[in-house]
Amino acid sequence: MRVNVFLRTAGEGVEARRKRKVLRRFHDGLLVEGEDANLMSGGGYERCDVAIVLGGRPTAKRAATRSVRDDIFARHAGVFVFIETPLFGRSVYRRAPMAAYLRKLLRLGRNRYADEYGYYRVGVNGFLQDDADFNNAGSEPDRWARMSAELGLTLKPYRRDGRHVLIVGQNPGDASLRGADIFAWMHQTAVAARSLTDRPIIVRPHPVTPQIMMRQFQERFSALPGIVIDYPPIRPVRAVLEDCWVLLAYSSSASIDALVEGIPCITSSPANMAWPVSDHGLERIQQPTLFPREQWLADLAYAQWSPDEMADGTAWRHLRSAVVRARGSACGSEAVPALELPSVP
Repeated sequence: MRVNVFLRTAGEGVEARRKRKVLRRFHDGLLVEGEDANLMSGGGYERCDVAIVLGGRPTAKRAATRSVRDDIFARHAGVFVFIETPLFGRSVYRRAPMAAYLRKLLRLGRNRYADEYGYYRVGVNGFLQDDADFNNAGSEPDRWARMSAELGLTLKPYRRDGRHVLIVGQNPGDASLRGADIFAWMHQTAVAARSLTDRPIIVRPHPVTPQIMMRQFQERFSALPGIVIDYPPIRPVRAVLEDCWVLLAYSSSASIDALVEGIPCITSSPANMAWPVSDHGLERIQQPTLFPREQWLADLAYAQWSPDEMADGTAWRHLRSAVVRARGSACGSEAVPALELPSVP
């Protein structure tokens, strides 16, 4: 099968260099595994059986990147492999003003925020809980054990004495929202939660929310009676999770952070990666369900891969049978190498 890796889905300019490097390393792994792999550096779509892209629907912020992605999504009739932000080990932080200014002078990018990724989520035909095949159901716990030690994560017992309810936002327009208005959801959720519990309620916007929308957030939510806003959201989300009783989220990956910390979740979108181990109705706000988390974490650990694992073919070996499944009966007779890593039975 022909596999095309589309470099320009990673974006344009200096800020896309790291992302393009990830795509190049994935391409290296495809060659290691003997695939008919092609690195596409142009802006248009070229026919293939499998399209490897970085970033998902619906759109990208920059017009040039949006045009490239839209063309691929509209014309590709085969399988997609999406490379997206990680589930564990993601660190989003705000650069100091002087550091941001120096980066601008040196033409290193103007983003006020930086993401540090040691891993990337990789899914077949999607990258969310309800649309992707990560080939990870029933995974062994070995990868979670290694990854949690590497990233300094400890699965904590469920908290029994938390105090406040935390409502987390997301970057408006994020692909995982699928068009939902995150501020409207947060507002409705805060009002409904206030009527169901006497606990303090904290509402926190996503740190990368555009500044003009941050001001809109402050004006809108500071007027809600009995609601505390975590604004500006300078502290990491883990700081706000201290003394938290339950976290309310739409499709935010903060749900994963909360569950690892021993805080149950109520999630509103099946796209949320914590959907299988969380409640979905606010009626559980006072007594959230304490779902088992061990198998869920073992499975999530087999949904993200490091650039080194992409380059040596490990990620592709794990995902190839999912790609073949997605291609359907036309590829059902292909010989698939025996997988060394867990696969769907």
